[in-house]
Amino acid sequence: PRVEANDSSVTMIFAAQSVIKMLQEQQHESRQLQSAIHPFLSDPQVNEIDARKRFEMEVFPDQHAIDSYKYYHDLTGTNPNLSFTIGDFVSTYSQQSKQNQYDVVATSFFIDTATNIYEYIYMMKHMLDTNGIWVNCGPVQWHPCALLRPTVEQLKDMLQVAGFDLISWSIADEAVAYRHPDDVGGAGSEEARYTRSEAYRPLRFVARLLASQDDDGNCNDEDLA
Repeated sequence: PRVEANDSSVTMIFAAQSVIKMLQEQQHESRQLQSAIHPFLSDPQVNEIDARKRFEMEVFPDQHAIDSYKYYHDLTGTNPNLSFTIGDFVSTYSQQSKQNQYDVVATSFFIDTATNIYEYIYMMKHMLDTNGIWVNCGPVQWHPCALLRPTVEQLKDMLQVAGFDLISWSIADEAVAYRHPDDVGGAGSEEARYTRSEAYRPLRFVARLLASQDDDGNCNDEDLA
């Protein structure tokens, strides 16, 4: 299978490619390659409980990524087929060459970046083949410049009217810390990192694109009106 990732940030893509390259090299050279960062070092000095936590180190790729890559390589004998595109999501995937080209699209902490959520729904209909699957996980903290800010229930209605069959639809019972599990504390043995925390109960859904009455696969604008 071929996987294509998209991001408008050159920095994010560069970081992702660096991790993939490290995984590839350690697979070929049979030695573990990892780098270390101190992600909390430059945090603002407010709401801090224990200054020692500021100097904690994180190692990447983490063991889960290493094990997953090795499992795939051992199973198939090849490296994962992963490519990247850099650019605005709508501009990149609205091209005719992208129409009906994807069996699955996964959006993680993404849909609330839309200034017009109808554009994103249209793009999913444009990209996915018939019976294609849209998998989503993330909050609905809409962009400050968003023209529409639907509730979860309103978004559900939008997807159904647009021609998606909702296989599953739920909101997480527990809040998920935006950056690090101990940002919120109270989970497991980790103590809270700050006196203030930021967390979300992600909206999780799996939607299937149903066959359209429009034979050429184009989205009918009236469906989204």
